Amino acid sequence: IITTFLLAYIVFTIASLPASQVVSRIALPKNIQIAGVNGSIWNGNLQQLAVDNTVINNVTWQINPSSLWRLSLVVDAQFGGNRFDGPVGKATVSGLISQQVKVTDAEISVAANDVVTQLPMPVPITASGMVNLVLPEFELGKPVCQVAKGTIDWKNARVSAFQEEISLRDLNANLGCEQGALVVEINPQNILGLEFKAYVRNFKKVSGTGHLKPGANFPQKLKPALPFIGRADSQGRYRLKK
Repeated sequence: IITTFLLAYIVFTIASLPASQVVSRIALPKNIQIAGVNGSIWNGNLQQLAVDNTVINNVTWQINPSSLWRLSLVVDAQFGGNRFDGPVGKATVSGLISQQVKVTDAEISVAANDVVTQLPMPVPITASGMVNLVLPEFELGKPVCQVAKGTIDWKNARVSAFQEEISLRDLNANLGCEQGALVVEINPQNILGLEFKAYVRNFKKVSGTGHLKPGANFPQKLKPALPFIGRADSQGRYRLKK
């Protein structure tokens, strides 16, 4: 009984510590910055989390109490909102103590234009709509993942190029993990005739190959951009490589 009481006392004492005191003692990587830490380790809030060029606002978390008794740590997190710029979503993170980090039931929505501005485009393009990521299961591994299952959807995709607004209808991709690399494979059933498979082998390097094969449904307003990609091969495909 005494041991149980002492263990419970220690756990709840740590959990009630101000989050700012704990976070200030953590050596974060140089590419990660945080601001506005409030609440406790048990239930806290970050006003802003910046990772490289990505800024996430209004991050809140809550530790699952039952996970403490299993000597584990399960955190339910949410971020963003109608009053905040940047990504919106939620996720459950576990394995932080054992360093076998897993993310489950993640749902993230990002403005399409925030994604496009991070990509090397042959011509200036702006995008509208939201890109939605559903990640039922992700397990951190070397170099990036051990398990990854999910989808990316861009409903009613629209871009503006050459002073024209162009509808791309729906674009989607599947997520997977191959030999430790996170794989993003675009569904070829799209009006662009786009097939592309990208590999994330570390969080700063993305590579991939594919092609663009304009068909009967290819948007006429995008055809002036094709010469910027290169020359078509004998099958009418424009090779893409990153």
